[in-house]
Amino acid sequence: MVNKIIPVAFMEGARTTALNKQLRRECTIQLLAYPEADREKIEDDLYPRFSRVIESLLKCDEFKWLTGPKDIHANNEFVNFETDGVQVDLFVTLAWRIKQKFNILRVQHGEQQADVEAIALEALYFNQAWGQDLDSFEFWNLSIHEEAVVISKEKIDLSVLLDVRDKILETRSLLNNERNDFPFTKDMALCQSCKYMSLCERYE
Repeated sequence: MVNKIIPVAFMEGARTTALNKQLRRECTIQLLAYPEADREKIEDDLYPRFSRVIESLLKCDEFKWLTGPKDIHANNEFVNFETDGVQVDLFVTLAWRIKQKFNILRVQHGEQQADVEAIALEALYFNQAWGQDLDSFEFWNLSIHEEAVVISKEKIDLSVLLDVRDKILETRSLLNNERNDFPFTKDMALCQSCKYMSLCERYE
């Protein structure tokens, strides 16, 4: 829910009618997952709570200059790219351009310390997708802890970037090595209880 609201806040730049409408819409969608008898009580807490998250975001000094007219390139999207012979799926919360700089925002819940490996993976994708040097990108980590929001600018650690590439290569070698396959057979209990045997490539 927060991931869907925050890009709207960045594009609007303030607590606008459009942002309030999106917030109300997302709250309504969330409430539909609960029994009707419980919704009123939950709604009394849900909307104010997420409103406080938005207010905390708007008070961040970094937010004031990160907002404004933008050239949006990704908004809560899954992207797929190939690197070192491996297909990688990646979720991009928000990516936009200001003054020839590409900005990439990722949302992290519960921890203030940024996930440097996740940022390195994003760096691989954007470097490949846009053909730009890493200096052309600004990476931002938005950490949400309960109702407080903190934004930090993150640098790309080249050693971490190399570690991520090594892990991708290691994963590729494991996937392409038949000796690492678990020896499933039709006689195994796991296979006998499987609901998806008809989809299994081994037992078509």
